[in-house]
Amino acid sequence: MVYQHYRTLLDSRCQEVYDALYHGIKKVETKIITPLVTQIELNKIYEFLVLDNPIFFYFKECSYTWTQKEIIFTPIYLYDIDTICNYLKEIGRLTRVLRFKNGRNDYDFILHINGLLKRKVVYNDDGSVNTNLSWDINNPLYEASLGSFSKSGSRSFSNTTDFRWDISKMFLLTGHFNISTDSEFGDIFTSPKSLVYKNVTDLSKKGQYTKSTSDGASYNGNVVATFNKFFDDESLVSLSAGWEINHAESTSETT
Repeated sequence: MVYQHYRTLLDSRCQEVYDALYHGIKKVETKIITPLVTQIELNKIYEFLVLDNPIFFYFKECSYTWTQKEIIFTPIYLYDIDTICNYLKEIGRLTRVLRFKNGRNDYDFILHINGLLKRKVVYNDDGSVNTNLSWDINNPLYEASLGSFSKSGSRSFSNTTDFRWDISKMFLLTGHFNISTDSEFGDIFTSPKSLVYKNVTDLSKKGQYTKSTSDGASYNGNVVATFNKFFDDESLVSLSAGWEINHAESTSETT
């Protein structure tokens, strides 16, 4: 049981949110539902959760959505689930090798062990970089030290307008107009020292930087005029005429 000093400083309602996040992140869940708290309380819960649990090295942040009855969290992790599980196994292996005592409830001790285990995983005893874990798996902490990154994003906008104009009892004018824009970007750098290239011998083929952008825009619209004429015998004559326009374009660039 990890010593959770800061959790004890929260009231029971905030502790309930803390516990739900703790157990969800520990299980690397992708969706966590908690009771409602205020934004100020949530900020404090986040801070205390990280302070109490340095073992959550793989947790970055949460995006969340408020509903009338609960908060829905979507955790963002620094690594994929397989990498996280392999790293936790490595910590367990080193804990047994180094003969650390299990269950010691000392906060400073937990912090010290966590930092020591990370250093042990990144570096060998002789100071050389430990590039592989015990199952010949690429070391995520070594990879993180290389400065590689992958960034992406998107943005979109859409607006629709409809109108109806009753010019008279016989004439009606209707129309529709829509405009949409979207853009995406990607920025990826893989260090030539990355273990992605450990089986590549040609130095010119190691390392990669890719930057991409794409933009698109479209619009469409129509106007329809309608004439309706009722006669004394309750017959009806209806005529319609319209105009329509459609346009779409997109550009992309990759370097």
